[in-house]
Amino acid sequence: IFVAAGETGTGVISETIKQVEAGKDVWVIGVDRDQFEEGKLPGKDRSVILTSAVKKVAVAAETALKTIEDGTFEGGQTNKLSIKDGAVGFPEENPNLTDEITKALQAAEEKIKSDAIKVPSTRETVNGKGVTGTF
Repeated sequence: IFVAAGETGTGVISETIKQVEAGKDVWVIGVDRDQFEEGKLPGKDRSVILTSAVKKVAVAAETALKTIEDGTFEGGQTNKLSIKDGAVGFPEENPNLTDEITKALQAAEEKIKSDAIKVPSTRETVNGKGVTGTF
């Protein structure tokens, strides 16, 4: 389950812990920060957090401060940061992922940074690739 809902996802994590304790094989992908610790099963080192989609807020803050310093800051939503800027990613430690999967994620990240993989960024480019849904 990937709940991109910030703190409201804590209910999903709590329920997933209950489901795992009841014998179900379910996982959660954390959001905003590494949520591995929040997903730990009581009394165990195991977590229901498979990995997390991490926002590196310090990168955004540093970018904004640099634009203020160099006089190019513009109000509003003018900066869109991405994996290319080092502003998003996954945790450095992923105890629930194999080394093989972690290496594949790192390789994909490098391909995105080098434009070998182009990530759709608008409804039109997403839909043009056959992906549908609400954005």
